Amino acid sequence: MAHISLERSNLTDGGTIYGRRLTISCNATGTGVITLFQRWAANRESALLVLPPLEFARSYLRSFGDSPSMQCDSRFPSCCRYPIMRISSKLALTQCTPPAGQLISMIPVDQIVSLSSNAHIPGILSTFNASIGGKLHNERPTGAPCYPTDPAYDPAACDTITKNYQDDQWREDLFGNFEQINWETCTSSDACLVPPNSNTSTCGQGSVPSYSVHATSSEEVVKYVKFATTHNLRMVIKNTGHDYLGRSSGKGGFALWTHGMQGISRNEAFVPAGCPVKSQNVSTASPYDATTFTSQEAFSISVSPQDAVTIAAGAQWSTVYQYAEDNNIIIVGGDSKNVGAAGGWIQGGGHSVLSPAYGLGVDNLLQTTIVTADGVERTINQCQDPISFGKSEAIRGGGPGTWGILTSVTYKARPAVPFAWVSISSSSATVDDNYSIVQKYIEHAPVWSDLGGGSFINIFPKAVAFLGVVPNVTSVQAKQSFANVEAALPPDSSISYFDAPSFLSFFKETFAINNEIVGINFLLASRLIPRTYFETDAAGLASAIRKGQTFLGASADVQQIQILADSPAPKFQDNMTSVTPAWYDSLWHVIYTTAWENNATIEEQQELVKGIHDGAQVLRDYVPESGAYLNEADVFEPNYEVSFWSAANAARLKEIKAKYDPRNVFQVWKGIGWDGATDPKFECYSRLSPGGASSVN
Repeated sequence: MAHISLERSNLTDGGTIYGRRLTISCNATGTGVITLFQRWAANRESALLVLPPLEFARSYLRSFGDSPSMQCDSRFPSCCRYPIMRISSKLALTQCTPPAGQLISMIPVDQIVSLSSNAHIPGILSTFNASIGGKLHNERPTGAPCYPTDPAYDPAACDTITKNYQDDQWREDLFGNFEQINWETCTSSDACLVPPNSNTSTCGQGSVPSYSVHATSSEEVVKYVKFATTHNLRMVIKNTGHDYLGRSSGKGGFALWTHGMQGISRNEAFVPAGCPVKSQNVSTASPYDATTFTSQEAFSISVSPQDAVTIAAGAQWSTVYQYAEDNNIIIVGGDSKNVGAAGGWIQGGGHSVLSPAYGLGVDNLLQTTIVTADGVERTINQCQDPISFGKSEAIRGGGPGTWGILTSVTYKARPAVPFAWVSISSSSATVDDNYSIVQKYIEHAPVWSDLGGGSFINIFPKAVAFLGVVPNVTSVQAKQSFANVEAALPPDSSISYFDAPSFLSFFKETFAINNEIVGINFLLASRLIPRTYFETDAAGLASAIRKGQTFLGASADVQQIQILADSPAPKFQDNMTSVTPAWYDSLWHVIYTTAWENNATIEEQQELVKGIHDGAQVLRDYVPESGAYLNEADVFEPNYEVSFWSAANAARLKEIKAKYDPRNVFQVWKGIGWDGATDPKFECYSRLSPGGASSVN
C-alpha cells in the first residue's frame, strides 16, 4: 500500500527562523506525488520543497505531461550538484537548502509571501535594507492585533484600530490599510478584517504585500526597482491605497510605498527640460540628450515659459489645494481630498470637477520624473521622450503601475478666479416621478457643461442630490441656467446658490467636509455617456440608467447611482494622450456601486459583483461606441482595451511597453502587458468573478 510521510523543519540563520522546509518520503505512484505537490502549492506552505530522490519525482511528473527543467543556479554553488527543478510559477524542488541570504532569490515571484510570518529579514534583504536606510518593512495586515491567535494580538491596539477603521486619513497613513478593505483580502476566507468575520479565525495576509519599502526619495525608488528586477520579485506600487481596481495591493508582493515622498514647489517661468524657449531658433530634430530615450521621430518643438507647480509622488490633493490657495493659483486635481496628486490618478487620465473648464489632469501635465524598468530615473516631457509623453500615450493616460514609478509631476498653474456653486436636493413620491427629474438634469447637462460647470449627482430610487461648481460665473448666472430644472422640482426641494472667492473655499464646504467612504468592502462599474444622447434621447438615457439600477439586487432600493459630470470640453482633445477619446465626447460618467458585509460568503460577494457588472452592461449596450474611465471601471470590464483606451491607442501602448519594459516587470490587473487573469498573481480577482478566471480576460 502506498504511503507518504512528511517531515517539517525550520530553516534557521543564527538561531532565527527564516523559512520552512518540507521533506517528503514516499513509495507512492505518480498520482500520489502529484496530489501532494498540488496540495502544497495550493496551501503555499513553504517556499522551497526538498524532495529525495529528485529524479524519482521528475520521472513521475513527466508522465503527467509536465517537463520540468533540471538546472544549476550559479548563484548557489553549494547546490550545483543538487539541481533546482522548477515545476511551475508556484513550485520549485531541490535536494539542497541554500543559506538564509540566498533563499529569497530562489523563490518564485508569488512565493515571497511564505516569508511574511517571520520578523527576521533574511540576509540578502538585510543588505538591501541597509542600503536604503532601514526603510524595508516586513508587513502584516493592520487588523492583526485583533486576532487572539495572532502573535501580534493586542487588545489595546485593537481598540485603536476599531475606533479609526473608517477614518480616511488614518487608513492612508498606514501601509497595511487600503481605502476599500476588499483589496486587503483575497476574498473573506483569506483576510484580516476588523472585527474578525465568521469566515476565518486567523489573520490571513490576504492581498497585503509581504514586504514594502517606505520610500522618501527617488534614490530609494531606483534601488527598489533594481533590487526587485534583479531578484524577479513582484513589484506593487502604492501611494494612498485609493485604487478602486485594487492595483496598489497584491498577494505575495514586494511593494513600494510613495506616501512619504512629499514636497511642492512653484516655477512661474517653467520650461520643460530639454525644450528650447520659443524665442530661440529651433532645429527640426528632436532635442534629445544622451540621458533620454532615443526616438526615430523628428519634429520641431518650442515652448513659452509658463507658471507651473511640481509635486512629489506622495502629496495628496488636500495639501496641493491649500498650496494653490496660498499662491493664488488653480491646479486641476481630484475631487477627493485624499487622492494622491502624483500617482494613479494622473496615469489613468485624472478627471476633476474642474475638467469641463480646464481639461483632464493629463491635459494639464507638463512633465514627470519616473523610474523605469531599467532602474533609471528619467525626466519625461514633450521634448524628452515624446513617444511616451508628447505623442501621447504611456505617461498621459496609459494606466497606473504599468510604465514605472512616478517620483514627481509638474502641472500647469492657472490664475485664481471666483466660483459659483449650486446645491439642490429633492425627494419624490414614486420612482417614476424621480426619474422625470433625472431627465431634467440630463436635458440641462449640455448647458452646464458649456458654462464650464462640473457636478456630482447622487441618484437614489426616490431622491436626487446635485452639487455643481463653475469658474468665473456668479451665483445669479448659475441660477438662471437652472430655470427648467427648478420648474420640475417638488415644492419642498432644497435649492441653494453660492458665490465662492476661490476653489478651495468651495472645496472645504463640500467635498472635503465629510470623511471619505472607507473601511468597507466596495466595488463599482461605470460608463461614459456621449453628449449626443443628452441632446437627442434624454428620456431614453434616463430609462437606461434606471434599468441598470435594477440589477443591484437587494441594495437597489437604497444604493445610489453616482454621476460625475466632469468630462473635458472637446477643445482639450489634442491627440496627445492615450485616454479613451470618449472622454472628450461625453458629459456624464455614470457609476454603479455595491458593498457587502465582512461576513458575506464568496457566493454572496460574487452575486453583488455580478449585479453591478450587469447594471453597467445596460449602459454598454445603450452606448456601445463609448468607453469607461479605467480608474473607476468594472473590475471585470469586457473588451477592456477598447473601453479604457480605444483599439488604436491600446495597440500603440503595447508597442511602447514592448520597447521600454520588455520583461513586463510592471504589471497590474487589466493593464497593458499584463499576464492575464489566469496568472497566479491575479488569483484573488478570479476568486471574486462569478464566472471564474475564464470569464474575466
